[in-house]
Amino acid sequence: GMLCGEKILKNIIYKLMAAGARAIREIDPGIKIAVHFANPENAETYLNWAFKLDYYDLDYDVFATSYYPYWHGTLENLKTVLSQIRETYGKDVMVAETSYAYTLADTDFSGNTIGEGGAYDKPYPFTVQGQVNEFRDVVDAVNSIGGIGVFYWEGAWITVGQNSWEENHALWETYGSGWASSAAGEYDPNDAGKYYGGSACDNQALFGPDGKALDSLSVFKYLAQGHDMPLRADSAEDLLVAFDIGQTIKLPDEVNCIMSDNSRVPLPVEWDLENVPESCAEVTEFDVTGTAGGMEACCHVKVMQFNYAQNFSFEEDDLSIWSCTDLAGADEVYCEEKKSDSLTGSRHWHFYSSKAKSVRFTLEQTFQNLAEGKYRYRFSVMGGDAGDQDVYIYVKRGDETIAACPAVITSYNQWDTPEVTFDVQAGDVITCGIYVQCDKAGAWGKIDDMILNMIAE
Repeated sequence: GMLCGEKILKNIIYKLMAAGARAIREIDPGIKIAVHFANPENAETYLNWAFKLDYYDLDYDVFATSYYPYWHGTLENLKTVLSQIRETYGKDVMVAETSYAYTLADTDFSGNTIGEGGAYDKPYPFTVQGQVNEFRDVVDAVNSIGGIGVFYWEGAWITVGQNSWEENHALWETYGSGWASSAAGEYDPNDAGKYYGGSACDNQALFGPDGKALDSLSVFKYLAQGHDMPLRADSAEDLLVAFDIGQTIKLPDEVNCIMSDNSRVPLPVEWDLENVPESCAEVTEFDVTGTAGGMEACCHVKVMQFNYAQNFSFEEDDLSIWSCTDLAGADEVYCEEKKSDSLTGSRHWHFYSSKAKSVRFTLEQTFQNLAEGKYRYRFSVMGGDAGDQDVYIYVKRGDETIAACPAVITSYNQWDTPEVTFDVQAGDVITCGIYVQCDKAGAWGKIDDMILNMIAE
């Protein structure tokens, strides 16, 4: 993390920055001084940095940031953060690094940062047009808030050959192409000295593996001059669909076609279903390919133990899916934030009352459109000082109770998780809930994690 205590910032980072700034001013007071940070998605951290640079009176002109859409949040957030810094501290702002992949192919035998799979966002297709649209949108965003510019980094970090790793390795070592050579081990033994050679970003360059410029290199000219082109289909949008264990796997009939202006148009799709099972009896994931409008389409299928309960652990602020009915006027029945008392996350449903026989309530969620099949329902509760108690989970079809299972409140952190199974027919309105009745004064407890899964027959 770049965020440091004020003391460390003042003693080390600030002194380094201040020394650099002094050196630049001595050479030429007309040179603009930029500070460059890397994670605009952490807006609070960015604003804190800007505040500290101002607090310590660092001599600089430009607050610069990296912006890689795979990791760095939305353009709306980028604009908000940079414009706040610009307006609050009177500094120029810019994007010092951005780029986008035009392909997933690795053409230099050195693995790519943006490759198959990976936990990153993909707001544009990995095509030459996608690369153009990313850069155009970043420039537009920075320009719209009065920023001074954008750098594409690194458009010339290209492939040096497609024959073999050995041939490329000799070139990397001789000419220092790639991002480092073995000589880097002298000053950076743990990183560049280990992983030298090659480019992890050749698929984000503005040149193809043959060394020739891609059409995307023209984006700089078109930004200045303007450019009209006919709207055309660019690529099919990747799909992600999730199914429950035992559920019939049915893929969508349509897939979005991403147009050259990054708009979406739905197209019919034909999937290659030869190796796709009707259903899966265990958790798994796989890809299915197909064709839409002459383009290759891809659907990523996840089969998982799906939880039909919404906001199941009370973590989201919107609690409207939950219905709580207080039947005897308890002192406290509400959603509470306290990580140490939660089964999952930091929130749970809390109850307490100083009055005898006043803890009596239901907490439930109703489901309108469950698919036909067999289901398992669980809910967890813990607490203490209950005295005589009647606590149970229940399932209703309409007004009729069709399943129930008792729970026991004993002592702190002793969670009890009753479980029931039941069948759902088409059109059923199902309510899953918990009934809590504790007679002793001072009774208290916590409820967390409603789990409703379909069971494979």
